[in-house]
Parts: sequence; structure tokens; C-alpha cells
Amino acid sequence: MTSGILVVVPTLGRAERLEVMLKSLAVQSLVPDEVVLSVHGDTERVRCLAEKQLKATRARIVECGLGASLARNTGVREATPGWRFVIFADDDIVYDENFLEETVRCFAAGIGDALTAVITPEGDGPLRNALPDENLRLTHRTIWRGSLEAGSAYTEEAWVAGGGFDEGLGIGSAGPWQSGESTDLLLRLMDLGFVATQCPGRRGTEDASEAGPLGSWERALRARMYARGTGRVYRTRMSRRACLTLLFRSVLRAGIDTLGLRGPGNGLESRQVLLGRIEGLTGRTVGTLRGPGLLA
Repeated sequence: MTSGILVVVPTLGRAERLEVMLKSLAVQSLVPDEVVLSVHGDTERVRCLAEKQLKATRARIVECGLGASLARNTGVREATPGWRFVIFADDDIVYDENFLEETVRCFAAGIGDALTAVITPEGDGPLRNALPDENLRLTHRTIWRGSLEAGSAYTEEAWVAGGGFDEGLGIGSAGPWQSGESTDLLLRLMDLGFVATQCPGRRGTEDASEAGPLGSWERALRARMYARGTGRVYRTRMSRRACLTLLFRSVLRAGIDTLGLRGPGNGLESRQVLLGRIEGLTGRTVGTLRGPGLLA
């Protein structure tokens, strides 16, 4: 009996943790039917990094153009037909050993057609959001708490209905909107009547070291790139009132952090986030963001 699980891993081939991530898939309590490494970078590097784990995880490599959203969509298109659930894993995520089993259990219980996970930083890194104590049904208001791509899962029906990720959004895409693809897809599915749920039983950890040190330009510019995508999704999928609320909160946070009321070192990043969200909300960008690791 098969699990019906397809795991798609978009990767540039730069993540040294790729082998570690694949090991976490190899020791799952429920084995995936197939793992597709969708490479939008150095294929040979990925092959070398993953060589030991390709057989253990039933993984194979496919190539595609640049962009994480394109890589995810390509991975699904190139997968062996017959899967029932698709999970999208980042190449620097390590999953708890019951992650896949918990995914199938949640789908079988009927709590959602799309699931997001709880991904926490390794070590003592700051949490992205407060962690829910129980399954949290996502709405237009709560979706921003749990719409990360890493570990998101969809039934085949939901995936087909949603049409996949918008390839103009997300890291490595040709445009300036370098985030928001998962949120955008979930919002589209909700509008079609599907249910999205954050499941705290689906857990993993991530390497947050690439973000850069607090107060650095690299970290601030990366945050601005992500903020552009957030603003863009608000502009296209949310109400005008929600857009104004986002703008107000962003201005308030920038002011508080510039004054140092939440501690030193946050002002630069908060100001760049404000600028990025304004760019997304207006659909107009200022300058071209480039720098070491900004498209990692």
C-alpha cells in the first residue's frame, strides 16, 4: 500500500543542508511515494550533495528555469501520476520524523484541503509568528500567521483547482515580488471554497543563518524583497481596508523601531520593510535590489 505522498523540493544547489533535509525524509515514519528535487540552479552540485540520499528517499532530479515557484510547479508536472497529496519542502528544512504521517492524518480527518506547518528556527532564533496550540483554520485575517511555503501540503483536488503557484511571485522570480506565492495560492483556494489549516502537529526546523545579522544591510534588503511580495498579495487579494491596515501597522512599527523601543538594531530593517510593502501596495518599485545571497 502506498502513502500517496509526493514531496517536491525546489533547490538552487547552494544549501549545504540539502543532504540533512533528505535524511529527515529518509527516516519518516511514513515513506513518500516519490521525492522530486526541482533544480533551478546547479544541477551537478545538487546531484553531488544528494547522491547518498537519492535511493533512500526515492528521489529524482528534474531541471527548470530560475524561480522557486516555477521549480515547485515543474516538480509537480514532472512527478509520476497517481499521487494524492503534495508537500513542498525547502532545501534547508529538517522535518520531525512523523511529519508525513501527520500530514496524511490531518487530510484523512478532513480538517483542510491545504495545510501549513509550524517551522521554527534552530537554536535560539526568533519565531516568525506565535505558535498555535491546536489546528487553526486560516482566514483572510489569520493566514499571515501560517502561510509559509516550507511544509505546505495540498490535496490533488485543491492543487488542480488552484492552478499552482503564481510564477511571478517568490524567490528567484523574474519580477520584484520575491515572496507571497503560498499566501496567494491559499487565498485563491479559499475564494474557491477550499479550507486551509495550520497544523501544529506538522513540525520542522529551519536554518535561519542566511538572513544575516540584525542591523545589517543584507538582512534589511532581504526583508524589503520579501515585503514587496507581501504588499503585492495584499494589493491583489485583500480588501482596501486590509491594505490600509497593513500600511498603518508598517508605519507604526518603523517609527517604534527607529526610536529603539523594541531594542537596538531594528530600525533599518523596519524602514526597509515599510518601503517594500509600499512598493508592493502601489505596484511600483524604487531601484533594483541586488547583493550577495539576496536570491539564496
